[in-house]
Amino acid sequence: MESFLVDLMVVFVSAVFFGIGFRFFKLPSIVGQVLAGFVMGMWGVLGLSSVEAMKFLSTLGVTLLLFLVGLEMNWKDIRHSGKTVFKLFVAQTILLSGVFVIFAIWVLGLSWLPALLLSIALTFSSTIVVVKTLSEGKDIKGFVGKLSLGMLLLQDLLAIVLLALIPGLKEGLSSAVLSILFLKIAIILLVVNVFGHYLISWIMKFAIKSSEDLILFSLVWLFGVVYFSTNVL
Repeated sequence: MESFLVDLMVVFVSAVFFGIGFRFFKLPSIVGQVLAGFVMGMWGVLGLSSVEAMKFLSTLGVTLLLFLVGLEMNWKDIRHSGKTVFKLFVAQTILLSGVFVIFAIWVLGLSWLPALLLSIALTFSSTIVVVKTLSEGKDIKGFVGKLSLGMLLLQDLLAIVLLALIPGLKEGLSSAVLSILFLKIAIILLVVNVFGHYLISWIMKFAIKSSEDLILFSLVWLFGVVYFSTNVL
């Protein structure tokens, strides 16, 4: 336990100093933090047990950050710029993935489905990096920020579908396998939407009386949805 706390302190100190250094050169601090992790991994600074614990903490951190991304999204703004966002998303996905598909099939020798999945994945932007960069530049509420968040939302939704398809590649994507996969996605979206619209909104309005209760309940809701999505279905 003591060695893990020391490793954790080393990680935090390194991330802080790398982040400050990159901000000094007018660069996003998250790039410095990623570089800090790369350097520490390359030098083997952390013990094996600490590495496993860090993986858990990083997964937890990404989950919380993506939850905050959802909180930053104003659905009225997204609907207002929805047509523009959708056109940009389709153009980016079709043009870039089309080039990557041709490369993957003809150069790498992949079959069409793995080539398509890989090509679409390569067109995605990192939600974490983009949101962190926009937040640091105070642009997340501006026009560019709204378009970027809309694009990231569509990419994340497409990523959910792709991640659901990947396990089916081992069994072969028959119509039955595809039907089950899309049924699971539909159930998750339906349950989250119904509970979020009726039960959660009621609890927020009548039961939550303090900021502490709000934070704790938000975490319960977040991890409940994650558990339901990964273990129940």
